[in-house]
Amino acid sequence: LGIDQTETNLLGFIHPLDQNVYESFVFNINKLKENETINTEVRLLVNSENYKWYELTAVIFQKNVNNKLKRYLAVLRDINSKKENEIIINDFYERISFELEKASETQMTLITKKFPKIQNINFNLFFSPMEKIGGDFINYNYSEKDKIGIIFGDVTGHGISASMVSSMVILAYKLLEKRNYPPSELLFNINEYLKPLIVDHFVCCIFFEIDFQKKRLTFTNAGGPNLIIIRENKIIELPKMGLPLLIDENLDLKEYQEEIKPNDILLVFSDGLYEIFNEKNEILGYENFKKLILQSYKQKGKNFLTFLIDQCLKFNKQKIKDDMTLLCIDFGENF
Repeated sequence: LGIDQTETNLLGFIHPLDQNVYESFVFNINKLKENETINTEVRLLVNSENYKWYELTAVIFQKNVNNKLKRYLAVLRDINSKKENEIIINDFYERISFELEKASETQMTLITKKFPKIQNINFNLFFSPMEKIGGDFINYNYSEKDKIGIIFGDVTGHGISASMVSSMVILAYKLLEKRNYPPSELLFNINEYLKPLIVDHFVCCIFFEIDFQKKRLTFTNAGGPNLIIIRENKIIELPKMGLPLLIDENLDLKEYQEEIKPNDILLVFSDGLYEIFNEKNEILGYENFKKLILQSYKQKGKNFLTFLIDQCLKFNKQKIKDDMTLLCIDFGENF
């Protein structure tokens, strides 16, 4: 269509909610240079109740001797089907986002963020799922005054399915924790409960108890995560034996003990913290992560944790591909 600017009467058909959009469109036509186009999307009224979506495009058609716009070419393109599909997709996205938010809130109720206040022991936790919901989990039982039990794990995969498995592990743990099983029996029973119910996932999991009176750490590790002690400027790596949960119905899970000394720092963390890549696609890796630990642990407590995480995130230059979880337990000099 060649539409004379003085004869343009589309405004009478523009939906009231789009009139400002249309007026801005007409105003900006005067700023067009040769070979430039301008477009917008508006609703045109079919009758008093119904409308259809159109894309409105304009290009200079004719200028007068003073180089002022006299006529322009306007094209209306029916995009109603496209907009209807967009609305359906947006509604679907909003519903999924809402459900994910609710799933995230549910998962957060099963993830320990605050630990009890215990004399001469300081807990600090960093938990960052790759997506709104993830496969890392951590929880504890402090029903006995002289000890605390902590379960920490990482489900293979990401997103909704991994989150469901991690929630099932925590629920199984909550059902079993009051029976005071030793670490190896506790993980064995969780595996026995869940193996018939879960396929296509396995769980790298550790359960450890800290006995305050005996100053002793007792733990069973089913395929990870990493458990280390920082003592006198050195890292002591504790055994990582055992297959992950849900691989086999009859797991051979061993139990280990380690003495805890004053000023020890116990770290347990998932591999998402060091399986990160820089701009050259070089991985940080476990050995370099340990170097970062030794460079920063003397800052103690929350400052140590914050500095360590910052160093990891500075190294990372790519999209994070895994959940990141780290628990730091400081034992004071009077422990």
